[in-house]
Amino acid sequence: MKRKTLLSLTTGIFSFAAIALAGSLVIGSNGGLQTFLARGDQAGGTYTLTASDFTAASGDITGKNGENWHYTGASVEDGVVTITGGMYTTRRSGSYAEGGRRGDGYTRFTIADLDASGAKGLVYHLFNADWVLKHGGNALTADNNLTSFPAAERRGMEIVQGGESSFSFTSMTFYYDCTDVTPEVEITNTEVQVGVGETANLTTTKSDVYAGDTVSYAWESDDTDTLTVVGDGANATVTGVAAGTATVTVTMTVNGKDYTDSIEVTVTAAAATVVPLNLGDGCRIEGAGIFVWFDTTSTSKTANQIGAFSLEITADGLTGNAVNRYNLQDYSGNRFCAYTVMDNANGLNGAFSLTYDFKDNANNTVYRAVIHWDNGKVDAEIHLSASAFSVEVGSDLEVTASKASWLEGNATFAFASSNDAVFTVTASGNVATVRGVAEGSANLVVTMTIGDDEYTMSKQIAVSAAGVEHLITWYTEGTNNQRNHWDGAGVWTWVDYGALGYDGFGSFSAQKPNMTVTCDKTGIRVEVISDDIAALHVCRVYLVANAAETTSVIRMTIPDANGVTYTGSITFVAGEATAYNA
Repeated sequence: MKRKTLLSLTTGIFSFAAIALAGSLVIGSNGGLQTFLARGDQAGGTYTLTASDFTAASGDITGKNGENWHYTGASVEDGVVTITGGMYTTRRSGSYAEGGRRGDGYTRFTIADLDASGAKGLVYHLFNADWVLKHGGNALTADNNLTSFPAAERRGMEIVQGGESSFSFTSMTFYYDCTDVTPEVEITNTEVQVGVGETANLTTTKSDVYAGDTVSYAWESDDTDTLTVVGDGANATVTGVAAGTATVTVTMTVNGKDYTDSIEVTVTAAAATVVPLNLGDGCRIEGAGIFVWFDTTSTSKTANQIGAFSLEITADGLTGNAVNRYNLQDYSGNRFCAYTVMDNANGLNGAFSLTYDFKDNANNTVYRAVIHWDNGKVDAEIHLSASAFSVEVGSDLEVTASKASWLEGNATFAFASSNDAVFTVTASGNVATVRGVAEGSANLVVTMTIGDDEYTMSKQIAVSAAGVEHLITWYTEGTNNQRNHWDGAGVWTWVDYGALGYDGFGSFSAQKPNMTVTCDKTGIRVEVISDDIAALHVCRVYLVANAAETTSVIRMTIPDANGVTYTGSITFVAGEATAYNA
């Protein structure tokens, strides 16, 4: 702001007489004082009238710069001057700028401490309506009994006490300076942050704007897709639309000229709604690759719908390893798989977790699954154990539930059947008794509660007819590596997964954790499933033994697509298959 000098008119010890007389005290009624004050070459001067200046009932007093102060009626008693007629000053020399306007600023008066109690009113008029009269440091308003003079009299300033026209003082000092001032507007908020759909208020202050100025405000956001603003004079309300930042500008227009201030507002996204996404059967680790199956049944979304959302995978508990890439595959109803490839196999045999966030940004919703691993196996929130997850009609199956070791607190369990027509459930504590009712499959729904947290999982249980043996169908027509044979410490077995009801290699390979294998001579395990012959719905189940075998019997159990357990065996002699399901 450019400043030169300030004009102020100040009274010292100042009291008003209580007698109502005709006329009034007029200072500069012919424009003399006004001219004197408006001149730019009078910076820093003062002139004080005291009782000694009034040597007669009327007369003239010569001021510092040659101006005449003329009074028409005065009396002095005990050093107090009482003006009963009028008083004005005349200009002796020099020219003046009308209204005292200099540059873009304003010349202004201040009359201070006219009445310490604040009970006295003033009526005033200045040459230019931009000028402001102050009392006790505060600008006077119409509430202080201020009115304007007619246009014909706009060369004076009149001071009266509520209609009375005499007043008393011991001294009256005039400070005469000029000032160039520029109006300013400032947004008072220092930092503004709102959420999407939320609002915040902005306020402003202004300076060097005076009574009589024509003032208006306009508000604007530079990005209405992020933030909107609605002005209400000097204040405004902003509303967040989308996450990001936007600049809000207020324009104050004073007498046709614009003055601005701006502030940057941050809009934060509303917290997303998190919907738990259940894990499905078949999760496993193979080298640096991780297969994670999801079950969308509890979300009201299909596998394809959730798989279409953007996916973010976060690893926790791994050192020197991170997610390299992923691929979503094997969509089937409410099931699909995320094949996640890590940078390497470091730490995958230890304890770690992966969080899968499928982000429905349009609805600000996240479908989240967290899978915990320990020693290469899934460490789910709920552990279920049973002799098998299948039961015959009329028979009972006990299923025991427990919480994962990484969860803290006491757990309680509730069990339910997704279809009582297939099997029913009774429960005692953490043990559910499943009774087969009719052939088919349904889900055992387990709900675990720990404090305020609730976890749910579903486990398919197949119900088969009593006394029926289900045998694996082996593929026996292959040659070379597509035949059933031993190769060092590995066993090549070929299974017809189409006969088990699987419509693709992916859904069958997801059953790896549920497959068991035994050997009459050497411990043996399922290592990997590969080499899909898609046209025949056949694939290789590769088994790894502790040592090479030439003569042995291998027995396997594999659940079919409905959860019914199938069994089978292959007899090997000299490393070649000689009998099946014997």
